[in-house]
Amino acid sequence: MDGQVLLDAIELIKGFLAGFEPDRYPGVDAAELVRRFTTIERLGAAGKTLAAGRVQRSGAWRTSGDRSPEAWLAAETGTSKSESVGVLTTASRIDGLDATGAAMREGRLSAQQTAAVASAAAVDPDSEQTLLDTADRQSLQALRDEARAVRQAARGEAGLADRERIHRTRYLRHWTSDDGAFEGRFRLTPDHGAIVLAALQTHRPSSCEDGRDAAEADALVAVARAASAGGNADSDVPPAVINVRVDYEALRRGYTEPGETCEIEGIGPVPVATVQAAADDAILRAILTDGHRVIDECTAGRTITTKMRRAVKERDRTCAVPGCDETQGLQTHHLHDVRLGGPTKLTNLARVCPHHHDQITYQHAQLTGAHPHWHWQPPPGKESIFDLPPTTDPPAETERETPPRPSPRHPDLPPSPGPPPKPPPIRRRRPE
Repeated sequence: MDGQVLLDAIELIKGFLAGFEPDRYPGVDAAELVRRFTTIERLGAAGKTLAAGRVQRSGAWRTSGDRSPEAWLAAETGTSKSESVGVLTTASRIDGLDATGAAMREGRLSAQQTAAVASAAAVDPDSEQTLLDTADRQSLQALRDEARAVRQAARGEAGLADRERIHRTRYLRHWTSDDGAFEGRFRLTPDHGAIVLAALQTHRPSSCEDGRDAAEADALVAVARAASAGGNADSDVPPAVINVRVDYEALRRGYTEPGETCEIEGIGPVPVATVQAAADDAILRAILTDGHRVIDECTAGRTITTKMRRAVKERDRTCAVPGCDETQGLQTHHLHDVRLGGPTKLTNLARVCPHHHDQITYQHAQLTGAHPHWHWQPPPGKESIFDLPPTTDPPAETERETPPRPSPRHPDLPPSPGPPPKPPPIRRRRPE
């Protein structure tokens, strides 16, 4: 098509806007104008996306001297680089999605709706029409939630690594703005986000004349004040109650398949592994479903009685990992996972520092044995400074009975019968 047609259309719109006086229109007519300008906006976004994709594929962006197509598009359109990344990503996904391409070209999808549909339909083409129906009838947030559920189901078992990846890239950053305000930004796994939301809900004021955002800010300050006034991370009361809805078969399998549900109230669709991990820090109220049919309700978690918590604190005064003498911020760890049938009783508990607890939870390290003879297996590929074997094989010794000796880390305990047999040493280099 001749590009002059597009230039003529632009001049027509510019001519209309030059004499546009909104207050001359009745309210209902102004509402109709909003709908028409929205169509123009959507058509413009569709054309920009398709054309930008062509610039990226052709390499024409290099003639401007920019470092990347994203940098070129950001400079050309006066937008952020992250927004430009989204436009080019959508452009690359739209190929082969005929129904989405047609809806976009007709002005029936906003740029955000197009991005959401394409992100899911690109990995599961069978979901394309359902997503387009959702875009036509429901809100953008509902569409994004459905698209996220489709992507997670398409990933199958690969989605089990998502929580670990998000956890590794977690952060909380804060700074002081130019006018002196305390501001910040954070990134958390969905289950930890649910805990934050549950805490804010508990401390949110019943009313706030400054609006919902202000009420959320007040709740955050209230949570911090409660912690400063004597909140105890080792309290017998779980920090949050999280409501989840999950298909029973998906829970057993460990991941969702197309058409199955796994979502946290207030967060939306999440991997099954995220719901399982949430039991570490909260009580779960789970609604088990079979498709759209509710088949059961249950409560799960790791509640430890006050008596048991006091006993494990008295026993494990330092981190249970051999060689680690950390005493601050110790966390109670279940040796055999509750989700796999491990009991919540003293013989299945150990207190470890946050560093080693993270290695156990996210990096596949293992703490085995029993008090006071713990054995630490560091994460695969890592070497623990607490469990280094000798650099050379020790001289052979004749077997003899090891006399009882007191525990150097727990002198208040009776002498132990001696350490259990050690596994064969693994030859490692000592750190220099």
